[in-house]
Amino acid sequence: METVFNEIQHSVKNWWTSLLLGIVYIIVALWLMFSPVSTYVALSIIFSVSMLISGILEIIFALSNRKGVPSWGWYIVGGLIDLVLGIYLIAYPMVSMEVIPFIIAFWLMFRGFSSTGYSIDLKRYGT
Repeated sequence: METVFNEIQHSVKNWWTSLLLGIVYIIVALWLMFSPVSTYVALSIIFSVSMLISGILEIIFALSNRKGVPSWGWYIVGGLIDLVLGIYLIAYPMVSMEVIPFIIAFWLMFRGFSSTGYSIDLKRYGT
């Protein structure tokens, strides 16, 4: 008889995507906090594209692991929120110009630590 951990180990795939995403977010967040940026338009585009990519990757992860991760629906919700916000901000880059350094830094830091935490949890299951 298989234990829950064995079941998860065989069904959860791509744990490294959360780790990679977490590392990228933390690096970008630190860069944003400590480096002056010459133009907010370029920064808002970078932010918008990273949110869009984040949403796509999180949706892919959730769909590829829907049978093995009980809370896969929350990954879908987070991915859809990032995807919609990314599309909106790409269409209207001036919206977030005034507060973008803080939004990006805190969002990336949160996403970085949560993605890193997800990967640690998944790796602990032996995937």
